[in-house]
Amino acid sequence: DPAVAPDTSLPAPLLRELLFDALMQRFDVLQGYRRGVLAMLRAARFDPALATTLAVATPLSIGWIADAIGIGGSGLTTLWRRQVLTAVWTYAARAWIRDESLDLSATMAALDHALDRAARLIPLGAPEPERPAAPPARSEPTTPEV
Repeated sequence: DPAVAPDTSLPAPLLRELLFDALMQRFDVLQGYRRGVLAMLRAARFDPALATTLAVATPLSIGWIADAIGIGGSGLTTLWRRQVLTAVWTYAARAWIRDESLDLSATMAALDHALDRAARLIPLGAPEPERPAAPPARSEPTTPEV
């Protein structure tokens, strides 16, 4: 989602701040299409195909944001992190649906609260540096016994 890719040129930003900024940028982009997005969300309650599409697309989109921030990857830890971040997004999105203020203050407060709760489940400190790949295990050549 290039429209919400965070500025990662900041000096050692905290992951939580990057997440907050990236997700709020996403709400800012959605705000321009608010009426259409709200109509689509209302329709999804009665349209299983649309609801399924949104249920699949949301975690994928959150994954793209996580990748842009530098917390992407693969494996069970990444899957868990993305599930938690999807829950954060969903909680904040429910606030956005009701938030009719121009500054989205209720949405920001909900996102802040959700990130605080998420910090209990996933680390939200500085991004972990990438670990170098472990060298492949070497097997000692065997010599045949005579």
